[in-house]
Amino acid sequence: MQHRRPRLMVKILAFVLAVSLVFPVSAFASVADLADDTRAPGKSLANTYPNLPVDWQVSLAEDTKDVTVKVPVSLTADELTAAIEAQSISFSLVRDGERQYLNPEKFPNPWEGGTLDQWVTQNTQKTVQMFDIKEMVVETDNDGKVYLKVLMDINCYFYNARVNDGVGDVDYSAPHNNGGAYLDVCGYFNFNAIVAEKTVGSVATKVVPYDTFRTIYELYDDVDALANAETDLYVSRESMGRSTTDGYDIPYVIIADQKASVDRWLEYTELVEQDPDLVLAQLKEGKWDDLRVPMFASNVHSNENAAVNGILEFGHMLLENETVDVKTLTGFTEAGKALLAEEMARNNAKTPDLIKDYASYLGYIRGENGYNHWTTSGSSKGLYSGQLDLEKYYNVESETVNIKELLTDVFVVIVPEQNVEGYEHMTRTTGQGYDPNRDEANQTLFEDANAMALVNKFNPMVFTEIHGRVDAVLIEPCTPPHEPNYEYDLIAEQFIKLGEAVGVGAIANNPDHNSFEMPFRDFLRGNETSPTGKEWTQPWDDMTTAYGSQYPVLIGTAGITWELPVYSDISAEYMVPYGLMTQAMFIRDNKISMLENQAKLFSRGVNNTNSNADVAPWYVNQYDETGAQAELMRPVYDGEGQNGNFYPECYIIPLDRDNQKNLFDAAAELKYLTRNDVKVNVATESFVYDGVTYPEGTTVISMYQAKRSLANSQLYDGTFISVWSGLYSESFAQRSHARGYDRIIVAEPAAYETIMQSCQATIDYEGTLAALAECTADFDGVENADVIIDNVSNDSANAVNALLNAGKTVAMITEGEEKGNFLCSYEDFLTIADEYVVTATGVYGANYKAAVIDNPTVYLPGKPANNTSGYVETTLRSGSYNYRFDWLALTNMGFTVTDDLSAANVIVGSRALNDEALGAVKAGTPYMGYTSTAVSRVGELVDLELSSCEMGTDFLGRVVYPNNTLINATYINEGDDVMYEYGTYWFSEIPDGATVLVQNAGKDPLQGCICLTDDGLVKQFETYNNGVVGFEYQSGNMDIALFANVLNHKIHQTDEFTFISNFIFSRSLSAVAYEGVQQPENPEPGNPDPKPDPKPGDSGTTDPKPTTPPETGDTSNVMLWVAVAVISCGMIPAAVVVLKRKAR
Repeated sequence: MQHRRPRLMVKILAFVLAVSLVFPVSAFASVADLADDTRAPGKSLANTYPNLPVDWQVSLAEDTKDVTVKVPVSLTADELTAAIEAQSISFSLVRDGERQYLNPEKFPNPWEGGTLDQWVTQNTQKTVQMFDIKEMVVETDNDGKVYLKVLMDINCYFYNARVNDGVGDVDYSAPHNNGGAYLDVCGYFNFNAIVAEKTVGSVATKVVPYDTFRTIYELYDDVDALANAETDLYVSRESMGRSTTDGYDIPYVIIADQKASVDRWLEYTELVEQDPDLVLAQLKEGKWDDLRVPMFASNVHSNENAAVNGILEFGHMLLENETVDVKTLTGFTEAGKALLAEEMARNNAKTPDLIKDYASYLGYIRGENGYNHWTTSGSSKGLYSGQLDLEKYYNVESETVNIKELLTDVFVVIVPEQNVEGYEHMTRTTGQGYDPNRDEANQTLFEDANAMALVNKFNPMVFTEIHGRVDAVLIEPCTPPHEPNYEYDLIAEQFIKLGEAVGVGAIANNPDHNSFEMPFRDFLRGNETSPTGKEWTQPWDDMTTAYGSQYPVLIGTAGITWELPVYSDISAEYMVPYGLMTQAMFIRDNKISMLENQAKLFSRGVNNTNSNADVAPWYVNQYDETGAQAELMRPVYDGEGQNGNFYPECYIIPLDRDNQKNLFDAAAELKYLTRNDVKVNVATESFVYDGVTYPEGTTVISMYQAKRSLANSQLYDGTFISVWSGLYSESFAQRSHARGYDRIIVAEPAAYETIMQSCQATIDYEGTLAALAECTADFDGVENADVIIDNVSNDSANAVNALLNAGKTVAMITEGEEKGNFLCSYEDFLTIADEYVVTATGVYGANYKAAVIDNPTVYLPGKPANNTSGYVETTLRSGSYNYRFDWLALTNMGFTVTDDLSAANVIVGSRALNDEALGAVKAGTPYMGYTSTAVSRVGELVDLELSSCEMGTDFLGRVVYPNNTLINATYINEGDDVMYEYGTYWFSEIPDGATVLVQNAGKDPLQGCICLTDDGLVKQFETYNNGVVGFEYQSGNMDIALFANVLNHKIHQTDEFTFISNFIFSRSLSAVAYEGVQQPENPEPGNPDPKPDPKPGDSGTTDPKPTTPPETGDTSNVMLWVAVAVISCGMIPAAVVVLKRKAR
């Protein structure tokens, strides 16, 4: 057998000097996807369904009084007068079938309209007409044309579920729902005047949710209009790339005083990341006083549409006005001070010690309108942002802002909609069917990878992500606990002040919503049983970086989520533009201090400073005790020779088969890191760490870099939270354990110095893309015999399914050290070798016991029916998260999925089985279920009991495998003893005779949140931490495997996908044994006979034009010289990258 050095490392070397581009790509599952660069602009929807001219427009979200509509009629003035006097005129509002508003394939059920009395509001308690005709008058113009002048009032169409004396309230807002069912009554109509059942006049009408509302198609048109505005400002319409499902372009707009300002900022970002200490000195000297700094505004939950339209209105405000008059609040009147104290006492609110010196509490006062208000859903009463006499309680001042002068300090980057697919569907989710605002760190979606790459390109001062719908108006920063990698002491003050700046502008410049809440400022409550008398009782934390506004905090950007109270013109025309304006004014006035804080953060990174003492106070416990959780949140490396820091010295990510069990995902990680502007070093010669030799081409992520916090947040083991009652969402946003690749922590300064002497080269994003585009399967061993494909990644399953779909023979090895891996002929392997990044070894197949796999078809339970109103796939794309996780996991691994139970040979999924599927399982169709939902239904067939931690969110911990089966064999082979468990469930009872697959190991957790504040909770956790979390069971015809927790949560925990694929393949094994090539008695060192004896049933013929095999000679030295030559010449070689795992 031949052994060669892995070529990926050589290829990495070839590109270490490539120029960096920081636009993103997303997760991938094949060489084709690996080579895909989603930075290229996608499909624009501009001019698809443009905003057409109409005579009048109806806004559904408001009461409109004294509306006048002039209808040209075909009657004479006398005839029309007679008709009015006879009260014989009626009206209709009927859809214009010639004018499209939305894509009819996606919104196939628009209401056609009807007589005016058929237009009624959403009030479910009584009939309320939308249109109230008050007066009709005849009017004749100078040309003798006769008009019917109609005066009417229009009532708000929307109602909600708020309880008010037994009926719902009028809701001056588009609904907060998915699918935009209300859009069925929107679009282009004809307002018809009818006399004697004959239409005598008509005017073109448009019905909209609110006047500033834009459809997705109008959004693209408006972005282009902004870019083409007549202005002497610099306006540039750019693309951050394309969307995941439909490939739509994702546009953004830069508005600055001149292009040179943007270019200079980008030059500054390069300098401050390389030499922040120099920049700090220059800032003190005034060198950067005239620098224009960026602020970002974006939306990602696209059904929260006032955010989208408000961002666009802000763009128009900047481009269409020389000056803007802006009201601000500068302090409290005496009446305001008194009411503030009264309301804080009423809410039992306490001021956090750490922010008491700079939280102004402007915007806190609500007045009587703001309490005991039914929430929009009608489920409870809570706080509300209503009308308030601002001048009675605040010092209100007005400033005339000159736009050009403002832009001499600030430039603006607006992303009207990050989730363009969702905005077309009016859903929270993308077309993939899950929430992009839980994916910003994971970046499984192009949308999130694109957005965060853009943020990392610009390093903005603030990233404001605008959402809704929170009746009280909410503006971050968040409550504790804070993510441990935040350098929170550097940003806390500006965080609070920036949030208050947004809030002040929003509430002072609109007539209806004049207060806001801030979680970090307002959510601490008094508690007599607490040791401090205080307690954080309402989680709105930033423990995870999976949110769009939290991920940028890792690079010193103030990330702020802003929740709007209504989706109407009040938010879009007033609150959003003016809130962003006062935020820009704050940045203008505090630019240098903000630049200093970010430069200090980068300085800590470049010097790998131990900042624990500075950050420690901010890691409070639930009782707001300063620094009480500092050691938990920021443990230090305190072993012999280690640095005593929370941050290690570096991470090693091997790319050779001897040191890396999952080359595919390790290579993918380089893409992720470089896309997010993390510097990656590459070894140009071998080095030794902890007795292990790492060859040239090994990658090292140093913590001596500006964005060490970002890198560390994804590479460290994580933090286990046990003294908080819960988090807003799961804390898990780590990558190496989620994706299942090896990375080695180096915390010894002496070892780091030695390592870096061998790792002077770096590779950027463009270089990484170019290198990875060359990836192919790794092959090592004998040719023209058989090939073992290691079952180590999702690409392994993809490759096997590709072979099976092409009619090739693939087997699963059922015994021995290679148990769970795949076996196929060398000839068949060559057909997929260039398409999948798999580790393959040429062997004599007759030496292995393996069963041939029948091509599986998987039944996936839980698919919802199409919707009959709004977006036709609303429930599928935005109401079936777990079903979509199942579907995406299976299809990403190449499986054929069906919703026809009779066509399937195996059933897999997280949703409850229906009666028919349950019957099929009982009759013998193999079934794997995971999550409590799936497991509970199977409880009707077998005796089992499922328990969960009472106050548990998630858990990343150690596991053991008590039995070796085809479901878990590959994990055993890899030594993979870490598992992520969202839900913290375990089996407290399993059927007699069941085979335990996975059991928690009882060791200290790595990451997660499970409250352990009393003896009962601790005892419960100990049981869970030693509990069974997966088993298989056969009885009679029945063959099932059950896992207590989800295996594909948010498509991020891909390391657990292999449990699913192993079950499917192992339950699709035929009775046919794989007949491999026999090993000759005296085999040559290289290859067997290229034309072995034909197998039974074979013709013995060979392809006259065989596929060219991968190279097998040791060309590493040649490749290295090629790399050196290429670096010298600036060329990119067209050589094959070969990934290899372990020798056999």
